[in-house]
Amino acid sequence: MTAFPLRAGAAITITALLAAANAQAQPVRLTETEWHGVGTYKIEMRVGTVYFEKDNGVSGFKSFIDRAGNDWVASYLPPGPNGDFRGFPNSVGNFGHAGRDSGSTTTIVDGITEGDVVILESSNDDFTFRYHFLADRVAIEVLRSTGDYHFLLETVAGGSATEGDWYVTADGRRRIPTEAGELDDFTPEWVYLGDPDVDQVMFFAKAPDDDAPNENHRQFRPGNVHNMDLYSFGRTGAEHGYETHGMNGNEHVAIIGFVSAGRTHNEMAALIEGYLADPFTPGVGPVRLWGRELLDRDPDWYGSEEAIAIADAVVRYQSYQGGWPKSTDLARPPLTEGDVPRAGDGRANSLDNDATTVPMAYLARVATATGDFAWRAAFNRGLDYLFAAQYDNGGWPQFWPLRDGYYSRITYNDDAMVNVLNLLRDVASGEAPYAFVDDKRRQQAAEAVARGIDCILRTQVRQDGRLTAWGAQHDENTLAPAWARAYEPPSLSGNETVGILAFLMSLDDPSPDVIAAVDAGVAWLQEVAIEGQRLDLVHNPDGRLERIITPDPDAPLLWARFYELETNRPLFLDRDSVYRYDFSEIGYERRSGYNYHGHWPAELLADDYPAWHELLENHN
Repeated sequence: MTAFPLRAGAAITITALLAAANAQAQPVRLTETEWHGVGTYKIEMRVGTVYFEKDNGVSGFKSFIDRAGNDWVASYLPPGPNGDFRGFPNSVGNFGHAGRDSGSTTTIVDGITEGDVVILESSNDDFTFRYHFLADRVAIEVLRSTGDYHFLLETVAGGSATEGDWYVTADGRRRIPTEAGELDDFTPEWVYLGDPDVDQVMFFAKAPDDDAPNENHRQFRPGNVHNMDLYSFGRTGAEHGYETHGMNGNEHVAIIGFVSAGRTHNEMAALIEGYLADPFTPGVGPVRLWGRELLDRDPDWYGSEEAIAIADAVVRYQSYQGGWPKSTDLARPPLTEGDVPRAGDGRANSLDNDATTVPMAYLARVATATGDFAWRAAFNRGLDYLFAAQYDNGGWPQFWPLRDGYYSRITYNDDAMVNVLNLLRDVASGEAPYAFVDDKRRQQAAEAVARGIDCILRTQVRQDGRLTAWGAQHDENTLAPAWARAYEPPSLSGNETVGILAFLMSLDDPSPDVIAAVDAGVAWLQEVAIEGQRLDLVHNPDGRLERIITPDPDAPLLWARFYELETNRPLFLDRDSVYRYDFSEIGYERRSGYNYHGHWPAELLADDYPAWHELLENHN
């Protein structure tokens, strides 16, 4: 019998909507206020607060304060001497320089003072800059220019000018600014900078890349006192008299903002690239180069330079045990030691979030297209990792080597174990792109799949002797459903059960036990479907999107993520681990930050299961 390919169920788009909307959970708010004796617009964002000077022909950032209260601009203010030399964006003729009259006027665009975006527009006789204040950044748009201009950040990193203040460019190198400056130009045109004693970093970037000069240096005032550090796009260094040239017209955009200092360099690069690609849109995320979609390219592509370069990066993330980290953009070559997750950091050596299995499947495709031994060797090391990680009972943990806590449970959550089984089944078949695997490992793969199927059948929960469904994770010793995080109880899963059934339905010549397991799992899903209730998104007065359940007799069937083991009642838990049976009783943070409901089984029940049964009947 030919394997029947199955889909894992319909995805629910409400999750993506919430992710984008709640990235802007705190709207931007503008008020007018006096700040250190001058009139300003105070713009409060999620990442910090800008005081934008606006009176007496002045425009520009007087202060940019992070969430901890550190002022990274402090124009005409302490800390340090000569605060009059600081500000942003400090362009030509004092335009955009706090404390200096450039004949500017600044207005609020469309009168909007609160929302996802608040916009200011500053003009004088020569220039018009539009400042877009978003929850996570400020983006400057040039609407009009007479001649050349530049963007110049004069900053006291972390709120104090200290010897250890540093910056990083796209090559991943961390440098300490010097008085002479280190760089005449750099591409891509972005930096991030920080203070070793502060847990925030500031990014400053420009697009598009061009041949206009850039510069950076550390400024010292009389008495060898460190006053500030400077970073510019479009201005030369001291050796050329700080000339402005090369940037004109209205194509150039600058962005600036704060992020947590805990990000790796590659994570910073991905975030900045995302902002530069779409600078004025709320909710923009990092540019991710790695993902499961790379497995769906034309077979010839895997022999291309692009594919090989990605494979080279992927191999560099493989651990010495043979596994790969979760939640890591494997297509970005690691440029710093911190870019490669290490054992104990919560990401290395995982089967969660498509880790290990997807990089192995990718390398197999490149190995098949190129015949290169390096990719085969890396793939085989991954196979040996999967064999070593399997429990004697046939299950796989979320991490191996094992970690304390729920990470060592047999993990069906997010299809971790199912992904392993699908991969090993394909390896055991000996077909492309796995034909290069040796006979011994193919046999090991087949045996591992058999033990995995046995584990699935043994972990299917019975209620009064009747087979039902599976939990998201099961105890590795008792095989009973087990706790994961505080809001993920031992239960039956309306989500993970779908992936398990899809795998079982894809098997060649399923045994009577497999057929019985599928029929029982499908019957359970049909039984626990929620009728007459619709999952909705509503806007709160504070601008956040919130999930609610609304009665609707015409709503499509809905399923809960968790069902109580004995009663099949939908379960909802906050971080306090208290069982609740009413979705509205849990707090906003979990209710709208976690998928307690979904339409996961819909496609399997409507299409895949009937087709599978028809195929079985025709075969018999």
